[in-house]
Amino acid sequence: MANASTSAADESSSILPHKSLYEAVEAGDLNTVKVLLERNPNDVRAKINMIGENALHVAVLAEKEKIVEELMKLMSKEDLEMKTNTGYTAFDLAALNGKIDMAKLMLEKNKDFYHKKW
Repeated sequence: MANASTSAADESSSILPHKSLYEAVEAGDLNTVKVLLERNPNDVRAKINMIGENALHVAVLAEKEKIVEELMKLMSKEDLEMKTNTGYTAFDLAALNGKIDMAKLMLEKNKDFYHKKW
């Protein structure tokens, strides 16, 4: 039982530094997102909430297309394959939620999604 609470505490402390990024993405504040990622470019790959989403996952679910476009510029093909704790990529979330334009952007960068098996 102590391991579960220790694990949750570890995860919570690992996302705390990313609270500002999470809030900026969720709010659609593109300028703040750009500033935060200029300061810490690797944060584009960081899990920024308790369910293991990165900034791209959050932007897709929050329907922030301009932020999705900006994040796509900073992410590699492999970065797009990052999954949430429940196993979803940002492409999965876009496709499942009918965000066709966002899904197309991701397909342009990572053609492997064409062969995705659901």
